[in-house]
Amino acid sequence: MAKIYLTSEERSTIESVLKHGLERPDEPQWLVARLALARSLQMQGLPGEEFARGHGSRSGGSELHDAQVTGHGSSGHEDFRDAFAALLSVREGKDYITDSKALDDAISRHIRRGIREIGTSWTANSDFFDYLLQETYFDKDAAEEDGDESEGSQVGNRLERVFGQLGIGSQIISREDGPRLTRFVLELDGLDDLDRLRRGLGKMAFALGVGEDSVALALLDEGRQVSLDVPRGASSWKVVTWGHLVGSLSADGAAAMTLPVCVGTDVLGKPVVYDLVNAPHFLIAGTTGSGKSMCIHSILLSLVHGCDLLPRLVLIDPQGFEFATYAGLDCLQTGKPISDFSVAEEQLTALVSEMEQRERRFLQMGASNMREANDRGTPMRRIVVVIDELTELLGRHPDADELLVRLAQAHGVGMHLVLATQHPRANTLSPSLRSNLPTRIAMTVGTSSESRAILGRAGAESLLMRGDMLIKFAGCSIVRGHGCLVHPGDIAKGVRRR
Repeated sequence: MAKIYLTSEERSTIESVLKHGLERPDEPQWLVARLALARSLQMQGLPGEEFARGHGSRSGGSELHDAQVTGHGSSGHEDFRDAFAALLSVREGKDYITDSKALDDAISRHIRRGIREIGTSWTANSDFFDYLLQETYFDKDAAEEDGDESEGSQVGNRLERVFGQLGIGSQIISREDGPRLTRFVLELDGLDDLDRLRRGLGKMAFALGVGEDSVALALLDEGRQVSLDVPRGASSWKVVTWGHLVGSLSADGAAAMTLPVCVGTDVLGKPVVYDLVNAPHFLIAGTTGSGKSMCIHSILLSLVHGCDLLPRLVLIDPQGFEFATYAGLDCLQTGKPISDFSVAEEQLTALVSEMEQRERRFLQMGASNMREANDRGTPMRRIVVVIDELTELLGRHPDADELLVRLAQAHGVGMHLVLATQHPRANTLSPSLRSNLPTRIAMTVGTSSESRAILGRAGAESLLMRGDMLIKFAGCSIVRGHGCLVHPGDIAKGVRRR
């Protein structure tokens, strides 16, 4: 009977899944082996030689019988060997139906690769069932494909009919599809047509079946040309994942930044990367389902991605689960995320004291910022404070507002705030705090007053949820963008890499 030899690390991963993931430590190991086989089959390419049968040391490891995994020899529907042979034959273009030895080797390779992948993309303190949903059973390929590209053409045809109804003389000269919107470049016949276009935006949105304020008009430099950004239906959206964007942190522009963070893409799908040092503080708002948490994870994964010297992180999460997967990071200021309100306020008080100490040291050495202090032989690490559900913290500990204001007012000492809330109401965020958070990201919010509280204007209440956002970087105009989908495995890999 053929055997699958597992290394000690692979055996440890299986035991961890049974104990911490499934919470069924007494179940047989082949249960996890089948999950690992499924995980490997979801991955691109074929398992390499390092996963071949018997490759590597068996010391401290264990072994499984192929029959335990495939159910070969069992009665009725419990025997999956023929099904595995057919599936692998189709997937890999080989004859596994008549070549029993090759089938055993292929199953072994896939199981060991799947165990390796689970071991690197899942951590014991995260929800294993959510991991299975997102990483194994969720159809990634279908979700990440471009949607129905013909919808952009259909919208263009409807636009031309609306132009005729409104008496606008124009020609569509180009079209570009972004993740969720299509940009049309128009050549107008005259200035009167521009006025009619501006007045007719509301009627145009109604005719296209999109939100009243969702069609955006912009003037271009080329003569009478303008652009229209028009939302498409959700069925044609392209899902942008963290895997699509992480490479942007290694691009030339990001390499010149001190703390590059990628918050998503612009409306045409280009990654939006900004230096947190120039921010220097973020305020993020959005209702449940808007993509706020995904945006926070994008920022955190950016911070731990490529820096030689990671910033020290202070993660405050009153609900206690959003940051749980980051508990393994060595750069956490307190060793683990903070969920206790009193501990959070104590930590903010300690940070204010450290801020004051840094200011005194800077004054003594004649330095005005972190870069000058480091150049003069006083190396210090930057500190990034990330707080989810800010209004919940302020509601329980109002004094935290003053502490955050003092941290936000300190310039150049290497401390940065990333504050997030579901309810950016004016009566819960003090004017002093808001005025010291120059970079704002508004996801979908409930009301126009909440939009004005974070952006100074309405509009965020009309966004499309699921990562659609308006971004105002410090000193820049408001632009529209889209957040990315961050899988639990992305976070686990980011934590393990550090």
